[in-house]
Amino acid sequence: MISKYISVSIAARRLGVSSKTIRRYIEQGDLVAINVSTGIRPTYNIAEPEFERFLDSRNTSSLKDRLY
Repeated sequence: MISKYISVSIAARRLGVSSKTIRRYIEQGDLVAINVSTGIRPTYNIAEPEFERFLDSRNTSSLKDRLY
């Protein structure tokens, strides 16, 4: 199956956070992304299924925080 990819800026808009925050999630290993850059600064693309998994994990953990 071919996955659709989204950019860091689109992911940031969907989450309501900055692009810097999304890059931090990627660098910490919380969000898996592909570096598509050939230059010095990484340019990341995130597979749509991976982004959905990340959203689900955030929703689940925030729900647990509210319950306990």
